[in-house]
Amino acid sequence: MRLLLVLPLIVAVGGATPLPGLPTYTAGYAGWTKLNSKPIPRRAVDAHSSIKNVYASKLPRAGRYPVGTVIVKEGRQRAGAPVTLIAVMRKLRATGPHNGWQMIEWTRSSGRGRFSELARGQVCTSCHFQARKTDYVFTKRR
Repeated sequence: MRLLLVLPLIVAVGGATPLPGLPTYTAGYAGWTKLNSKPIPRRAVDAHSSIKNVYASKLPRAGRYPVGTVIVKEGRQRAGAPVTLIAVMRKLRATGPHNGWQMIEWTRSSGRGRFSELARGQVCTSCHFQARKTDYVFTKRR
């Protein structure tokens, strides 16, 4: 008689929670592929006036990001400060206006605060139109 020992397999799934006030699809973004090799400094003419890092849930294929991709740009007022700006691009469709991207920006006044929506739609896409040749994404992986 053989005895078969079955051990339960425990797998942690998800686990990450979004920052306060942000949608669940942003949860765990800091663990995604970081597109910039070092923080992007604040510039004189900058829609997201902060020190930034950009993360992508998926990488482009043949120059276009696949449907379901979420790109998160986080902004801080200075190095080591809490994140107070989140700008998100979420690819909902493969075609259509702006290649199917939905764009929303959230801000909060402090690292302990809750994010609230600052801008979406035309405000965002009118600027990102300049990057239409790179699927409306300014930051390239480095």
